[in-house]
Amino acid sequence: MNHKKKLHLKKEEAEIVQDSKATRHPLPSWRGAPAPEYVSEAILLFLDKTREGGDVNMFGCGPLVQDNFPDLSSSEARKCVTYWMETLSVRHP
Repeated sequence: MNHKKKLHLKKEEAEIVQDSKATRHPLPSWRGAPAPEYVSEAILLFLDKTREGGDVNMFGCGPLVQDNFPDLSSSEARKCVTYWMETLSVRHP
């Protein structure tokens, strides 16, 4: 299975994804603690756009995150997806 996903982002969104350290606002706490240091606004935006595309099962997209953010370990990529899922309603009320 090919995990590479082509995203069609607006210019300002593409700039955020290019800078994986970008944070426009503080990330919500997670399970009573601050967000893990490896979670970035860029990863969350990538996951939002992937979800909007509708052709990927979000429960299994850890490898897709790791392919697009190669500095993450597979464990960190899975935790990013879990963080994204568990904070979705807080970030998008």
